[in-house]
Amino acid sequence: PLLFKFINFNNFSKVLDIGGGAGVNAIDIASKFNNVMITILEIPGTALIAEKNIKEAGLSDRVNVLSGNMFEDNFPKGYDC
Repeated sequence: PLLFKFINFNNFSKVLDIGGGAGVNAIDIASKFNNVMITILEIPGTALIAEKNIKEAGLSDRVNVLSGNMFEDNFPKGYDC
């Protein structure tokens, strides 16, 4: 993915994917960078799709999903990217 051309995720341990959709980028990141834990913040309906995709990719131990609204809710803290 083009994303890896610009960001070396080896420099991060906890990534917050705001508006992460169905989890495509988070799954790609977690698949390539074993040291990274990822949280997706996504609206409830789409969050369910992301959870399904993450489970199917076998990455539930390193990628999780928080239901929320990026325009209304506070972002969780403790992430380095």
